[in-house]
Amino acid sequence: MQGNTNRTCFCCGNKYNYCPTCYKYADKDPSVYIMFDSVKCKTIFKILNDVTWKYKTPLEAKETLNNIGVNIDTAFKYKNVKTHLLEILNIENDVDTQQILNVKSEVNNNNYSEEIND
Repeated sequence: MQGNTNRTCFCCGNKYNYCPTCYKYADKDPSVYIMFDSVKCKTIFKILNDVTWKYKTPLEAKETLNNIGVNIDTAFKYKNVKTHLLEILNIENDVDTQQILNVKSEVNNNNYSEEIND
């Protein structure tokens, strides 16, 4: 099979070439390059997924995104990815926001535990 498999990154929308069975790409991790053009895009996608499923708070996600160099100017072609990133990156790092998130988490946890105990 030719190594010129045209793919589109599931996160940023960039076109890239990857062939999981070609020797030319043997050093590339298939778990990344089947869907993403870089490890960074796979990481970004996982962070967004973690926020969506509430495994991470938006503030935790913002810190992680900042640590890997993602900012508002980072180019993403997919509107839903860009929108989700902007929502997270525009969150203010103030105590009130963190307190609100903590209260929401407590309320959710208490409601859940009350349902179990009934």
